Amino acid sequence: MAELEAKEAEILSKRILKVPKGTSSYQAAWILDELQERSDDEDDDEDDDEDVDMDSQNGDDDDDLMSEDGENGSDFGEEYENLLVDEQGNLIEPGSQKSIDENEELPSPEDLQTQLEDYLKIRAKQSRDERDFPDEVDVPLDMPAHIRFSKYRGLQSLRTSPWDPYENLPLDYSRIFQLENPKNIMRNAIRSQNDAPVSVGTRVKLVLKNVEKSVYDSCDFKKKLFSVFGLLQYENKMSVVHFLVKRNTEYTDPVKSKDAMEMHCGFRRFLVHPLYSQHTSTHKSSNNVHRFERYLQMNNVSVGTVYLPITFGNVPVTLYLPGEQNISSGMEIEGSGKEEFIPQLVGSGAVFSVDPTRIIAKRIVLTGVPYKINKRTATIRHMFYNPIDINYFKPIQLRTKYGKHGHIVDSLGTHGYMKCMFNGPIKGVDTICMNLYKRVFPKWNTTKL
Repeated sequence: MAELEAKEAEILSKRILKVPKGTSSYQAAWILDELQERSDDEDDDEDDDEDVDMDSQNGDDDDDLMSEDGENGSDFGEEYENLLVDEQGNLIEPGSQKSIDENEELPSPEDLQTQLEDYLKIRAKQSRDERDFPDEVDVPLDMPAHIRFSKYRGLQSLRTSPWDPYENLPLDYSRIFQLENPKNIMRNAIRSQNDAPVSVGTRVKLVLKNVEKSVYDSCDFKKKLFSVFGLLQYENKMSVVHFLVKRNTEYTDPVKSKDAMEMHCGFRRFLVHPLYSQHTSTHKSSNNVHRFERYLQMNNVSVGTVYLPITFGNVPVTLYLPGEQNISSGMEIEGSGKEEFIPQLVGSGAVFSVDPTRIIAKRIVLTGVPYKINKRTATIRHMFYNPIDINYFKPIQLRTKYGKHGHIVDSLGTHGYMKCMFNGPIKGVDTICMNLYKRVFPKWNTTKL
């Protein structure tokens, strides 16, 4: 117990401070704690989403590198860096970290291809594990569970348990608009068009003023048509847009949440990193909570969530691989010298709703196995490894894969054994599960194409 308390104190005494690049240790001490906690929450969301298989350490490292490469830009257009500080806010020098030699040789093309193939194999394995054992994770041995999963909560029912949609919102939610009744607003906007001074079908002459020269030079009026589209009221405001999506059966590679996608929404195109969640069309939840999906599975209809301009109606949506990730056609674009790529369709669907209050809950499942069974009571092990964690998660309900429900009665010993009671006798081959949930948000990284 003394070693565990010492390790816990060491973990709590150090924290990572997210500050703009070039910030000194004195300036970092004045950063508000609230902003630090918000930044830490977002960073942990990104890191936790990569940890699908806790046993595949190499795969997790590759995923973390990929996520960091895509998150260099901050919410305010600045570049940030992480500083390690102690409990008093003093900067800890990274003496144990090795500096990168600038003259170090880069990997050969063969090594890069091998690394890419290994990375794709790891992603395929994680996708299969997520399909067979959804959301199951292991408690780390080097960190107490009540610290590692401190941002998670237990819910008795995902569909009916209360959850405040305005609790602990990120800073990005201060930039968006929430419509009280989008359907009525859309009907009123369409009705107002009927009273417009110019009716549908009238030939008009448009004159564009104050157009940037770069925009004018990018348009070749002799070879391409210049299209003009009109927007309804509020369709130029940003909000949280949800769309239904189903995977293209011809594209078999794994599709992970937050992977970059080129999104065609009506006549507009964006580079987005959508979050995927369950589509509950038959059993609607009373609390508007929906389970997060790490991978977009085949033959399932899911809901994608991104920051987009408000879009009314069931506008068609298609997702493509971005840029040079598409299939090469072997031809060059005339006059540019660049190779032409065939767009690879990943999925298609339609706009579902504009609702910032929709809660996407990321679920993790902690599992244990029966050690001794005595009618309705049983001794469970391998879920936790110390009595502190057992007492911390004691109020959360347990369930088994064979449909039984129960709760933790007491801790036994100091090695993570616990006494549990269920609503009926359990089997020796059964698995004891504990569901924990945390709300996740999309990132403010939508780019207009």
